[in-house]
Amino acid sequence: MQNGNRLLRIYRVQQEHAGRFACTAQNSAGEARREYHIVVQAPPVISGASRLQDLTVVLGQEVEFQCRVSGRPAPRVEWSRDGEVLSRHGDPHVEFLEDGQVLKVTSVRMRDQGLYQCLAINNAGTQMRQFRLTVQGIYYISDGYTYNHSGLNSACTLIYVLPLSKTIRPLKVIRILS
Repeated sequence: MQNGNRLLRIYRVQQEHAGRFACTAQNSAGEARREYHIVVQAPPVISGASRLQDLTVVLGQEVEFQCRVSGRPAPRVEWSRDGEVLSRHGDPHVEFLEDGQVLKVTSVRMRDQGLYQCLAINNAGTQMRQFRLTVQGIYYISDGYTYNHSGLNSACTLIYVLPLSKTIRPLKVIRILS
């Protein structure tokens, strides 16, 4: 209290300073009272936000990105992939759960690979967390036969299933003879 107990000044405001404060003035003519409600805003905090998280998933599986946020007022969460904001209604295999704090991608495709960003925003500030998603193709072995001059040999063919993209070339079919 300062200025003859007429001024309450709070230095280095913290969350615990939030609440109701009352000022009461009295003299021989009576009493006057005024209440103040103090709301302390806090910028968003994202758990694990200081580092890039690398995630790897197999083509066709699902993946979840966790962006646990706190702050006051409650932060709004936005997601983007490779700089493009993800729409909550644009892609049926992308789900926004728990008020946007979890991004779930079902039936992962090669085009889902990239840099994902979670951005938490409120009146007091913003914070970001990044994830790098790598999608692995699927290997399978196909039975087959090949002939050579010495007779019948069994063989298997190793095939790497990978849709064509601008940055990734398909693996050649490799025959392994026994």
